[in-house]
Amino acid sequence: MRALGLTAGRVTQGHRFEAAVSPVSLKDADSYAAQMENEGAVIASFEVRRADIVRQLHAAAAKVGGGVKPVADDALLDEVTGLVERPNVLVAASARSFSAFRRNA
Repeated sequence: MRALGLTAGRVTQGHRFEAAVSPVSLKDADSYAAQMENEGAVIASFEVRRADIVRQLHAAAAKVGGGVKPVADDALLDEVTGLVERPNVLVAASARSFSAFRRNA
């Protein structure tokens, strides 16, 4: 099938570094999400990726402890969800002396 000068097919690429096979040869449209996750290391569904990020954020905050909570910003969460194929939340810290929002004294 052709649309907008492009030819559709059953072959696609998964995650650049983590895919189990390259390329991924899709069996049919109904298999797309499962094959992309299992063979391509890509979570195709925006909603599933978003929920996975939220779950990982809460797990990371609980592990840090001390009342730490994830930033509650739906627009940021949606942006990050749209940017990643396979989310992996990382916890980082910086020196107290560093601040991008330091007040002038």
